Amino acid sequence: MARQMVELDESTVTVVNAQELVDAVGGANAYTAIYLGGDITMSGGIPLAASKSSVTISGTPPDGARYRFVNTSTDGSTNTFVTSAGQTLTPLDMDCQTSTLHGLVTGGGTAVFSGIAYIGRQLAWLETGTSMTRDSDTTA
Repeated sequence: MARQMVELDESTVTVVNAQELVDAVGGANAYTAIYLGGDITMSGGIPLAASKSSVTISGTPPDGARYRFVNTSTDGSTNTFVTSAGQTLTPLDMDCQTSTLHGLVTGGGTAVFSGIAYIGRQLAWLETGTSMTRDSDTTA
């Protein structure tokens, strides 16, 4: 039997594939803490749902493993996680790789990177937003 998304409480979920990540981040739900429950590879973008002001995506779930997020899109116009003004996205404790021109987080919101090992062109491209990076490594 294939593993699937596990709801830990009304605002916390563990996702194991790209579609579950898209649904958790961009869907009409109360999830604000999202754990990766396995390595996830996708080739598109995910806008944060308009109803969410803050979302944390952690590559280190309660079981203590560390997982990887990869966006394989080479389309220069594809964004990975898209924020709007007033929204904060926190990628936390994970390995990430993107091939997109705009990096891991784009848009007009705030990005807070912590414990990230990132490979890609740039970590964030925020038109009107801000970003903060701590305890992270980036490689172009």
